[in-house]
Amino acid sequence: MDFPFKTRPGQVTAYLAGLSFAALAVTAGAPRNWAVSLPDVVHTYGIRFRSGADLFFRPPVGWYIEHGHWVCLGAVGLSLLVEVATRRLHRPDVAPDGD
Repeated sequence: MDFPFKTRPGQVTAYLAGLSFAALAVTAGAPRNWAVSLPDVVHTYGIRFRSGADLFFRPPVGWYIEHGHWVCLGAVGLSLLVEVATRRLHRPDVAPDGD
């Protein structure tokens, strides 16, 4: 399988985008493992789910569960931008044929 990111900066940013998606899948996939049903001093970020349940998270985790899809989308866009920019900056010089 050919990896579409050929430059090292593109590969690194794509790897980081994959890590951010994995973090979102872990936290949003099983929110009851990260939350409590009643707020306390530490779990102050409340999210109401479709089932009607209110869960309270630590603020960074709750924010990432609510907004992580935008973070992942931005990370993918950034990795594509870095890949294209790196390819354009480091284009090999091709000499024209002198027929």
